[in-house]
Amino acid sequence: MTDQSLDRIQSIFQWLSVAILVASFVFAGLWVYNTTINLEPILAFLGLFYSVVALLGNWITKQLEKRVKEEELSISYALAHGYVYNYLAPVVRGLRKKLPDPSSMKFIVYIPKNLDEFRSHSIDEVITELSNKRYVVDTVELLFENEKRKMDYRTAKKAEGGAIHYFDFPTTLLTLDKVIAYKLSTNKDSLPDKEIAKLSEQYISNFSQQLNSILQLPEFDAIRGNIKIVSSGRFDFLETKD
Repeated sequence: MTDQSLDRIQSIFQWLSVAILVASFVFAGLWVYNTTINLEPILAFLGLFYSVVALLGNWITKQLEKRVKEEELSISYALAHGYVYNYLAPVVRGLRKKLPDPSSMKFIVYIPKNLDEFRSHSIDEVITELSNKRYVVDTVELLFENEKRKMDYRTAKKAEGGAIHYFDFPTTLLTLDKVIAYKLSTNKDSLPDKEIAKLSEQYISNFSQQLNSILQLPEFDAIRGNIKIVSSGRFDFLETKD
């Protein structure tokens, strides 16, 4: 179910209601013009039919809107779940084992305003801006003991010294490109920028909410304090206080 499909169904019921109203006016006019014809049963039927169409259309629309919302939430939940369990939690736990004072460590997860912020060139712009602010940015591999896998994370530290910032851009969100393209696939000529932006912002917002919700589970009690979700300040998210 796409938003455009929902709009199309709503339009059908709206036009059907208009058609019933027009028909009612036409038959009412004929009855006034020629009183010998008893059109009262037809008018009564049209009035009843109009009420049924309005109620049915409203019920179907609400059910479809609920389904669209559930689809959006399920996709965002799947992405957030995979990100937490397959990347964020293992990396934070791995860092806690390696650091002398894990309680003071903060791992920042930056949530973008739109998907374009996570394109390769956009991330390069952020790294360049951090360098301009005298941060030394490195990509570090975290090796897991007794496991044949490794994960990357980024660190940033002021050139003159100071605390090390650990952070990540959850580029798993870029998989939403295909989801959004599918939802807008009924318009084969073009993909309206406004609709893409709207869906992008909605999915990202849902992802952030699901991410925070998952981190409230008891199994993350030990690491929750080490994780900081930041959704503002594209070029200065390391310094944000929220």
